[in-house]
Amino acid sequence: MMSEVLVDVIIPTRNRTQLLSEAIRSVRGQTLTDWHLIIVDDCSDDGSVEELLRLARNDARVELVIRSEQGGPQAARHTGLQRSTAPYIATLDSDDLWLPTKLERQMDHFDGEHSPFIGAVLCWHDWIDLEGRLHGKVRKPHGHGLVDPLISTNMSTILMRREALEAAGGFLPPTVRPLFTCEGIEFYVRLTQHCGFSVVQEKLVSCRHHPGERANHHFSDGRDAEEIRYLLELHRTRLAQYPEELGRLQAKAAARFLAAGMINEGWRELASALRIAGPRPALRLIRRYGLFAVKSWTLLALARLRERLAFSALPDQKKDA
Repeated sequence: MMSEVLVDVIIPTRNRTQLLSEAIRSVRGQTLTDWHLIIVDDCSDDGSVEELLRLARNDARVELVIRSEQGGPQAARHTGLQRSTAPYIATLDSDDLWLPTKLERQMDHFDGEHSPFIGAVLCWHDWIDLEGRLHGKVRKPHGHGLVDPLISTNMSTILMRREALEAAGGFLPPTVRPLFTCEGIEFYVRLTQHCGFSVVQEKLVSCRHHPGERANHHFSDGRDAEEIRYLLELHRTRLAQYPEELGRLQAKAAARFLAAGMINEGWRELASALRIAGPRPALRLIRRYGLFAVKSWTLLALARLRERLAFSALPDQKKDA
């Protein structure tokens, strides 16, 4: 265990050896070299632990922690936090990459004019495929000082003071259950209550689309919808101060319910989101989710119609069976 380093970097991982090796390389390539890397394996079951040990070997700045029970990304990050000692904490998902100046450019913001009020610094990020081709627009959060709860949901772009993170209860306080699909949303809702933010307005992180396990694989099975509903109830009082944010989150839950074929749940959540958000934000939500809602309802209605037609065409003895 290293001591007296400036930044502890925490990477949670599960069954991602190849992608992880590239993420580690992007940490080792930082122009700010005063860091310690804590890799937390969240109970990988693909036989990759030996490879993880190899990745951590021969570099005193890299530590590997192996969990015996799967707890999800925030539980893994919290395990890393319990092993850390540095005054600053950064997190990186095991399928993402940092540009070389990421930590250095963010650390500069802690030395600026507003530094006493800044507990966390973000940066811009893009989405790329495994060949490095741009996959969508660069995400550009803006903000300085006290900000709304959803300035970001990305866990690879943040660098924060330890005291701010600890004031927020760490990555997984006892009052919060482990989440697997929307843990970044829950985390930022908590953290924004305890510190101000700044943003380096440069693209310093690349998030990668890949065929392996990702949170968005649960968008169509109802798990993400249920988890968003949980965090809405958990932080209802906090989010009530920001009706547009609350409406946006509720609309996101609606979209996930619809994607899972839970049409009645989806329409109820969407109607509630429009009431909460207010007139202008509601129009934006309709533009974003309205067509998707209608399409989901239509596809489900057609599927049910096909089922009824197929059933009616069966011989009577098979219907009785």
